[in-house]
Amino acid sequence: MQWIKTDPLGYIVIASDINKKNQDFRKSVKFIKGWKNHCKSINENFKLKSFHLEQLITQQFNSNSSQSIFDALFECFSGLKENIEKPKLKDRADCNKYIDQYVSELTKIEVDAINQAIDAALIAFENFEGEVQDIINAGYYERLSKEKFLFDFKIPVLEDSELTFEIDGFIKNVPGFREYSAKLSRFNGKVSKKNSIRFEILKNNTGNDSRKWKIRNDNCSDDPRGDLGYEDEPVRIESTLYDGKHFAECYAIKNGECIARSKADVII
Repeated sequence: MQWIKTDPLGYIVIASDINKKNQDFRKSVKFIKGWKNHCKSINENFKLKSFHLEQLITQQFNSNSSQSIFDALFECFSGLKENIEKPKLKDRADCNKYIDQYVSELTKIEVDAINQAIDAALIAFENFEGEVQDIINAGYYERLSKEKFLFDFKIPVLEDSELTFEIDGFIKNVPGFREYSAKLSRFNGKVSKKNSIRFEILKNNTGNDSRKWKIRNDNCSDDPRGDLGYEDEPVRIESTLYDGKHFAECYAIKNGECIARSKADVII
């Protein structure tokens, strides 16, 4: 028989001390455990462990005790894919062991399930309108191979409703209009195939220090892209090659946060 070194009281004391400084710690832990339990309830291949998630949140609050719930959860979710690549958290009771050792044994199917759940939760964060349960119950999202999101760049969406930010598209060839003068919104987003659209920022009082464009094609198109970037382009020109419902979206970014965004739907 061999003794297994453990230190449950040590973990409890640390958690208690952190929570005395900032009660958002305990709320953040409860939130992410609720998310984990829901993911597990709808997919048996979801293998993340609650204690692992709790210790990631603990590590964050140890580094920054003033974190809010939003900051803590966004940091945890946006760094979680990297944190399951290999064991990183040493056991307090035995420095030769890792409490997250199990991640080295995850199969590809299990890793894919975790990554899809993370994407779903972070997409729900980007579209958050006040209903917390929408994030906990976000489920799974299987992204396109080319698809990118702001959270891939560790950029949270914290929109300011008092700011004005608006884009629209201008269609290149429309009978009765000069080249690139017909507004896309005037035609409810409808445009002919083999045409071209120039997307522009029409209104902007955000004082943003950078921007990103996202071009998202219909999932059923021959090129279902969802790439994000083009930071240096004040306008974005796209060809209308594929049938379906698409969109272009622009993000105003300031101090590493998306403070405003605007979307233009395209129906080809």
